[in-house]
Amino acid sequence: MSNNRYRPILPAPLLPRTSIPENAPPASPLRKRSAAKIACDGCRKKRTACDNVRPKCGQCARRGLRCHYVSVDRNETPAMVMKREMDSLKQDYKNLVEAFDILRDLPEDKSIIALRKSRLIAAGDPATLLASITESAGNYQALPRLVLVRPPPQDSREFELMLRHSVAYPTLLPLDSGTVSVTAFFPSGAPSDSDSGREPSVSSSPGPSTFESPQPSSTPNLGQSSRSSVLDIDPAPSANDYCDPRLQQLSIAFWTTAPISNALAASLISLYLKVDHPTLGLFDGNLFVGDLISNRVRYCSRLLVSSILVWACHAYSSIVPILDTVSSVLMSEAIVLWEQEHTTVDSLPTVAAAQLLNLSCTYNGDNGARFYATIGSVMAQRMGLFGPYRQPCPLPAGHGISSAPGGFDEDDEADWEKAVAHTAWGVFNCVAMNSFMFQTYDPSLEFPPQLNIPGAFSDRKGDEEVADGETSHGLPEYMGRTFPAMCSFWVITSEWTSRYYMPPHGPHQPVVGRVPWEVAQETFKKLLAWTDGFHFLLARGDQIPHHTAILHIWLHASISQLFRPFARWPGERGLSPLDPAEAVDSAKAIFEASIHQLKHISLGFRDTYACSSYAIFWHMALLYVANAALEDVNDPQWRPYFNLCVTSYGDLFGTFRVAEGIVRSLFYIALRKNMMTLPEVQAALQRLASKKGASAPSPTTSGFVVDLNLAMTDREGAQLEPLNELFDDLRLFNEFMDIGPEAGNIPVVDRGMFVPDGT
Repeated sequence: MSNNRYRPILPAPLLPRTSIPENAPPASPLRKRSAAKIACDGCRKKRTACDNVRPKCGQCARRGLRCHYVSVDRNETPAMVMKREMDSLKQDYKNLVEAFDILRDLPEDKSIIALRKSRLIAAGDPATLLASITESAGNYQALPRLVLVRPPPQDSREFELMLRHSVAYPTLLPLDSGTVSVTAFFPSGAPSDSDSGREPSVSSSPGPSTFESPQPSSTPNLGQSSRSSVLDIDPAPSANDYCDPRLQQLSIAFWTTAPISNALAASLISLYLKVDHPTLGLFDGNLFVGDLISNRVRYCSRLLVSSILVWACHAYSSIVPILDTVSSVLMSEAIVLWEQEHTTVDSLPTVAAAQLLNLSCTYNGDNGARFYATIGSVMAQRMGLFGPYRQPCPLPAGHGISSAPGGFDEDDEADWEKAVAHTAWGVFNCVAMNSFMFQTYDPSLEFPPQLNIPGAFSDRKGDEEVADGETSHGLPEYMGRTFPAMCSFWVITSEWTSRYYMPPHGPHQPVVGRVPWEVAQETFKKLLAWTDGFHFLLARGDQIPHHTAILHIWLHASISQLFRPFARWPGERGLSPLDPAEAVDSAKAIFEASIHQLKHISLGFRDTYACSSYAIFWHMALLYVANAALEDVNDPQWRPYFNLCVTSYGDLFGTFRVAEGIVRSLFYIALRKNMMTLPEVQAALQRLASKKGASAPSPTTSGFVVDLNLAMTDREGAQLEPLNELFDDLRLFNEFMDIGPEAGNIPVVDRGMFVPDGT
């Protein structure tokens, strides 16, 4: 039974059947109009059909309009166009960022020059802008904008040192490297105004770098012995311009026949007392100045005054070239006085003068004059100041100025004790410094002075504030607290240098395998314990005087040299079987931590202290950082740090000749390791030679150890003089072979001519 509710309908009528011829052609499909994949800009704007004819479509041709396609060809799809434009925008952004980074990281003077040149570019293409800025920068390779901003890993030894010994290893704050003018040495670079050395000065205004330089008001005829024509400074300084106002009363004619005025002589002495005396401390400054202005020969002498003036003239010679000749006159006078005094009576001024004469000769490239230091040291030991026969040194008869019986009273005895302690510790420090720099053994260093260190004892607490001008520690204000710390430092350092360089081993037998690892460890612990007890004014900060920064430089130079044999031993020999396996890793970690500190101090010192162009003792940081930079060619920052060191040495060219010899030695090391090309080195030397105050190249015979890694196996070959000779041989070889500027690295072809790599 059907339940269909719908009404039935009839089927549709059948259509008549039609037959299709067998030979009929197939029906053609409907033809569609071909559409352009991407219309031109004009057709898209008017919403008209575009035939996509290139280079101009039909519609634009009829209208006489400019036809432009966003696609590069007919086959490029809209998605492909968008991807290409996005890639182009990314590249433009990258070019702009790179150009901005170059301008930001360049020193300010170079950045301004590059920006000015880029404004002359007509095109708005970022790639063209980048090319212009890169060319203006002269292939400058900059340090990171914020140097050493990343802290070390938390599980590293360096992090532990920063945490537990923050005085010796403070956390490294970011430094703006763009403020430090570091010249890149490339043939295409042109010298800039900032390349010239900064000028020394004598103003006593507070602050680490607020010095002013004197200007000569007359040019004397130095061939005459008459003082009718003297070198003076204009304007004349006031009493406040000197570190000690008593210097305004100086009558220099009593002490020397050199043609210099009282004002210039006082300025030179004040400069020495402020810049180098806090580091050397060879005599008591108060007693010296008192006798100097009173024309009294007790704690002062003609030889000592001439020696101070010779040393201080080096600082001025870069801006007052005539002082080179004055220095020669003073040196000749000092030599005559030395021959008269050192063979007669042993005295404190003669002992101090011997060390100053030695420093003047050493830092001016005369290694043959080191006998001054030897004779002065022997004289100090005869007086019982230090050495195996150290003993109390009595006040000489007639040395006092009072009317008491015997010619002296308690005040005279107290002054004598202070003077003896100053000279004893100052000379001991100089002997230890020479042992460290030249890597030689001196048996007298095993017997340091038994006298109290001047200024080492104070009733002031470490966390108590110090008022301006307060000298509770017994030293002049310009001395700070550096000298007492220097004395303790050299006592500790001389302990390990005596072990490392003791004959018959010395330079002939390597330290590794001869000196136990425990010696380095124990010495390091002593240095850390010593720094942990620093007065807070000796901690590194933005207000410390330059001589305190120099103290930290020598500290980390000593630590890095202490661990160098264990951290940088060449070849496969390794440690002694008696040394622990972890010694190498520990030595490397401590060594690198101190190098990081030296890098940071180098940047800060050059940027902060105007005396960086004439205070020679900070050069230890440059020497150690340059050696570290030349260890790894794969380090992306090796060249910027190397440039920093060479540029800073260049600032010293006009003051100390040894700086040029050190730079030439460093360049030879870079050539030997194929880290620089000879054309680059030659261009660099030309730039350095063009510096203000730089003198003509002259032979340098200093025995400074420059190649610190090579010195572990060949100390004589690592010294300045043989390295300079090898550098000259290499340049002559280049001239003989007629190698043009397009030459690459110069191979070291013969062991007989060139020293092998010591790393």
